[in-house]
Formats: sequence, structure tokens, C-alpha cells
Amino acid sequence: VIKSPQLYHELLRFTSLDRIKKYLEISVSEYWKSHYVFDKKSNLRKGELGQASLQVMLINAVLPFCFFYAKENSNYNMMVAVVESFYLLKSENNKITRYYKESGLIPKNAFQSQALIHLYQNYCIKRKCLNCRVFNQIIK
Repeated sequence: VIKSPQLYHELLRFTSLDRIKKYLEISVSEYWKSHYVFDKKSNLRKGELGQASLQVMLINAVLPFCFFYAKENSNYNMMVAVVESFYLLKSENNKITRYYKESGLIPKNAFQSQALIHLYQNYCIKRKCLNCRVFNQIIK
């Protein structure tokens, strides 16, 4: 945020991922390229945010923030742009999405992986299988 003061303003008028991504492509200072912890030199690294980290940040922080802001301000066009962005991003690869993949349910994009994570957290963990539409479709 310090290196990209315009980021906040761009988030408040979100139109596409491309406009936001350029603000998030940052690198660490020279010191942190050769340090992993304070006062302990380590092997030289690139010190840039990787594509996987960028995607996780977009999916779990940037897009939800933008959607919340758009909803609070009744900005329908911005809400649509945010939802469409979830479709453009790859599915998350984490413990929960791997559970679904092992069961044969493979999310095609971030929108689907977020939906599956929501189902897992609100139905599977709480053992509310009978209230879950997906479960009910499976047992039909």
C-alpha cells in the first residue's frame, strides 16, 4: 500500500483485474532479498510476490473487499465486474478444494472453488449434510 498509494482509489472504482494486478506486482527492498529474518543473511532471492500468492490475495482479500464496497454503495456494475473476475481466476488449490477433487468434483475457476469452500465451512464441518443442496443432488 505504501509503494502504491493509488491502489486504494483503484479498489474503490474496480473495473477489471488487470488494473488492480499492476499495483500488486511489487518486490521487497534490497535488504529482504538477502534476508529471511532480521540480522541473518540468507541466499539471494527474487523477492517478488509470486503468481500463486497474488491469486490468493485477489481471491481472499481484494475481490471480497471490492464486492463489499460495491454492495454498500449500490454499484451494480462494479459488483458484476468483481463476480466476473472470480470466473477469470484459477481455482484455489488448498486442503478443502483437494477434498472435492478427490471426490471427483473439480472446480474450474475461483468462483467455483469459493462456492465449494463455503459449502464445506457451512455444511460439511457443521454436519448439516441433509440441508446441503449438493448432498441432496448426490443422493438422488
